[in-house]
Amino acid sequence: MSARYLVAMFESLAFRLPIQVWNEYRNALDHFMRYISYPNSETKLNLRRMEGHIQRAVLDMCKIICFRMNDKLEKQIESDSIPCLRLVEDNFYERLLNDKRDCLRQLAHAKTVDHGLGENVGTNMEIVKNYLVPALGMLALWRRYEDNRLSIEKVAQILLEERRQERRNTIEESSRKWYSTTNLKNHLFPKLIMDNGGSGHCLPMARLLSLSYR
Repeated sequence: MSARYLVAMFESLAFRLPIQVWNEYRNALDHFMRYISYPNSETKLNLRRMEGHIQRAVLDMCKIICFRMNDKLEKQIESDSIPCLRLVEDNFYERLLNDKRDCLRQLAHAKTVDHGLGENVGTNMEIVKNYLVPALGMLALWRRYEDNRLSIEKVAQILLEERRQERRNTIEESSRKWYSTTNLKNHLFPKLIMDNGGSGHCLPMARLLSLSYR
C-alpha cells in the first residue's frame, strides 16, 4: 500500500520512476507467481521474498523522494526569490525552511540507521518507517508550497510593480537633472557672457565666475 501511494505521488510530480523500483516490482511479482503456481515447501519462502522486494521498493522510493523533493523545493525557492517568499503571510517562508530542515535531519538519522543495519536493511521494517517520515514530510512541504501559489504570485506582482515605479522615478529624476543642466548651459551662461550693459562684449572670466556663484 505504501509503495503504491509513493509511486503515484512521485509520478504525479512529473518524475520518471527509476528502473530500480521497477526491478523490485518485477522480482516481487516473480515470487508471487511462484507462490501461486508451485505450492510446495518453498511457498512461505517466496512470500517472504516477495515482501522483501516490495519493502526495498518502498525504501528506494522514500530515498528518491527525499532527495528529489529537496532539489525541487530549492529550485522553486530560487525561482520565486527569498525576498518575495518572506513577504507571504503567516511566516510562510520561515516555517517552510524550518520544516524542511526537520525533514533533512530525519533523513540523516534514517541514513545512519541504514548504514548500521548493513545487509539486513532490506528486511528490517523499522528502517522503512525511518525513511517514510521524511519522505511524507517532503511531499507535504511541496503541497503547502503549491497551496500558497496564489499568495506568492500576488506578492511577486506587487514587488514587480514597485521595481517598475522605482525605475520610472529614476528616469524622471535623471530627466530633470539633464534638463536643469542643459538649461543652465544653453540659457544662463550665454546670457551672462553676452550681457555687458548692452555692449555685446564678453564679461571677464573673474566677473563671470563671481556672477555664476551668486
